[in-house]
Amino acid sequence: MVNATEEVRVFLGSKKYTELAREIIKKTRKTLCVDLYEVEVEFSRRSLNDAELNLLDVDRLIEQNSLLLEKFSVALIKAENSLRVEQEFTPSEPEEKEEDSHESYVGHGPTFLLTFSILFLLLGDRKNHLSAYLKKARQPSAKKYQRALEEVY
Repeated sequence: MVNATEEVRVFLGSKKYTELAREIIKKTRKTLCVDLYEVEVEFSRRSLNDAELNLLDVDRLIEQNSLLLEKFSVALIKAENSLRVEQEFTPSEPEEKEEDSHESYVGHGPTFLLTFSILFLLLGDRKNHLSAYLKKARQPSAKKYQRALEEVY
């Protein structure tokens, strides 16, 4: 029996998923970071559970509404600068000092389309569940982020 994380890994390698992801990347000229792929696969599995969705829901979305999902994903990537919210820290935590770094933030890993699919499905069919999902996902400034997502949707 295949475990849920392996199912996500197989889905991410499917032709439907990779072709749509490639098209979105081409349109937005983004570079993907694969350094944390295994962590992202596990995070994606948990995100599906938190959203009370499964891979069949996402597969159906890609099959039936790939153009709408593509438009949503492109718009979300283009709007990401306005969607950025500062990480919230508790007052008891010491302030982190910025170090000189030669690293650059790429922004998206290969699982981006699965994440965007979850958001798209919640915005469409399960809007009342979106707030709870963002809280479970520990999204900083969840209400502000939800409003911004609704504008993009």
